[in-house]
Parts: sequence; C-alpha cells; structure tokens
Amino acid sequence: MSRMRSTAIKKPVSDLLSIVEEYVVVDGYYTRSDELHVRGTAVAADNGWQQLLKQRFEALGGSLRIDESGPHVYLTIYAEKKGFPWLHLVLFAATLFTVSISYVFFDLMIGNWSGVVAGLSDPAQFWAWQPFTASLLTILLFHEFGHYFAAKRRGIRVTLPYFIPAPTLIGTFGAFIKSKSPFTSRRDLIEVGAWGPVAGFVVAVVILAISMTRVVAVPPTDFFSEGSQIIEPLIFRLLEPIFMTQSFPSDYVIPLPQNPMLFAAWVGLFVTALNLLPVGQLDGGHIVYALSPRLHGLVSRGVFIALAGFGFLWQGWWLWAALVFFVIRFKHPPTMNDYAPVSRGSKWLGWAAIVIFLLTFTPSPL
Repeated sequence: MSRMRSTAIKKPVSDLLSIVEEYVVVDGYYTRSDELHVRGTAVAADNGWQQLLKQRFEALGGSLRIDESGPHVYLTIYAEKKGFPWLHLVLFAATLFTVSISYVFFDLMIGNWSGVVAGLSDPAQFWAWQPFTASLLTILLFHEFGHYFAAKRRGIRVTLPYFIPAPTLIGTFGAFIKSKSPFTSRRDLIEVGAWGPVAGFVVAVVILAISMTRVVAVPPTDFFSEGSQIIEPLIFRLLEPIFMTQSFPSDYVIPLPQNPMLFAAWVGLFVTALNLLPVGQLDGGHIVYALSPRLHGLVSRGVFIALAGFGFLWQGWWLWAALVFFVIRFKHPPTMNDYAPVSRGSKWLGWAAIVIFLLTFTPSPL
C-alpha cells in the first residue's frame, strides 16, 4: 500500500479511513494522485449509510463514489472541483449598490424623479446613508453565515449565500443559502435553522445599542416625522432605558432618515422575526419540527390564522398569510432519521431562538 500525508481535501488518509470505517469494514486501500481508493464490506444491510457517508465527505469539500460488486463495495474519495464564486460576488456587489442608494427608491416608486435626481446627485446625502448600508449588510451576512457554518459543522453541504438586490425601501429582498444534501436528523434542523437568526440577532442588538446612544429626535411638525415611524419590538423597549442616554419631550419623533443605524437594526430584527415564524420550512418551522414533529402542523396553521388576524393591524400580514397558504405551506418533510434523539444543548438553542422570536416580533410593525 502506498502512503501519503493528505488528499486534496486537506485531511490525512488516516482521518479519512476512520470515517469510512464507521460504515465499512476496510479490506484494503491505495492512493493514486490525490484520490483515495478503498475496498471493503458494508456494515449495514441497507444502503442508507451511503448517503450519510457521502454527506460527510461533501462537508469536507470532497466527493465520494460508491460502486458495489458482489459482497464488496469500492469507494473513491476525491476532491470536488470548485470554481470561483462569481455569481455570489456579483449578487453581493449588486445588493451593496441597491442598498446604498435605497433612500431614493421611495421617490422612485411614487414617480418623484426630481427627488431621485436630487438624492443621487447629493454626495452628502449618499454618505449620510451609508451607516445603514454597512449595518444592514453586516446583519444579513452574519445571519446567512450562521446558517452556513452550522451546516458545515453538521456535515450538510450548502452553497455560499445568494444576496438578492431589489429596488425596495431597503434595497434588497434579503439573502439565502441552498442545501445540496438532506438533513440527517432533527438536531441538524435546530442547529442550522437557529444559528442564522441567533447570529443576526446578536449583531442587530449591538448595532441597536450603539445607535441608541446617538439617536436624533425632532419635533412632530418636522417634515421627516410623516411616514417614517416604526413600532418598536419588545427588545427595543428593554434596551432603551439602558442605552438611550438622551431624553426628549414625549411628543418628539425619531425620523428614520436621520437615524440610519437605528433603522438598519430595526430592519434586521424585523427580518429575524420573519425568518423565525414557526411555519413550514422557515427557520422557525425547522426549529418547531425538530422540537416536536407532531405539533409542527398545528403550530403552522395557528400561525396562519394569527397572521390573518394581525392583518387588521398591519395589512402586510395578509400578504404573509397568503404566502404561507400558497407558497410556504404547512408541512415539513422528515429528516433521514427523525428518531435520533436531540441533544439537550440543541434543545436549549431551539428555545433560545423562540425567545428571540418573541423579542423581535410585533403585530403592527408600521
């Protein structure tokens, strides 16, 4: 047998064999170039182990080919060729651009072209808005990479984040990552589903605390007081006595255009609440299914009814209720092994995410 220090997936051969030996009794192996070839006999009678083993090597950045011949199985482990993530970078750059000029999109939507031209031609206004850009994209990046690294840690193959540029009031429709392998257990669902919102929430709270120390308020007759008010979620109310160092008359308002970091924190927390809605296959749906598969359908339908009711407070919830009914749906597919126990730490993580949902959700955000 030839020996080599490592394969192209940056792991010693002994480490790769130790993974294989969890599923296969190894009769022999050899290396060729940057490939590792193994012959052996499967431990399990069914073929479920093949998908599990493929997942683990894909998480390491490699690929696995399995061939069966009689009682023997032959495995070829090799590095997966990865191209430069051009699409991800282009989408992120486009989103960076649309978010950085999102302050003009309201004028664009109402046809106020003079306002659009004035906003784009005023460097001072552009740079005054960039704390919003930096804050919001930081929250979104931490959210998506919270999912990404949790998936990698659990051996689930996922893509890098795809950002979605859009001419909306915040310049984006958010971001997402795609799973390229199934969830093995309910623990996978909790950890991958929860770590994104948890990471984004922590960053949003830090930005919120910083922005509260430098908040700008104006009399209610000010121009910006119209159409720029938001309803604060519970986490705002909890942090205000701690970080709001200035006091203002009770009738003063906090205009969003003059408080871009505060607005970004609010958007980040609002997006966190949306992701944690315990319905379907949203992050919150993953968590509820992992904690209790039997209750998931009931909770999802309850959320739909609640959103329909909240629509009388804010009409945007009716759109979300329609999305839940027609697109997101109420069901959640099972994992490859729903019967595997969920660790206590994972359960605590799931319940922490539910607490975050309660801290960030508001029935009438605008």
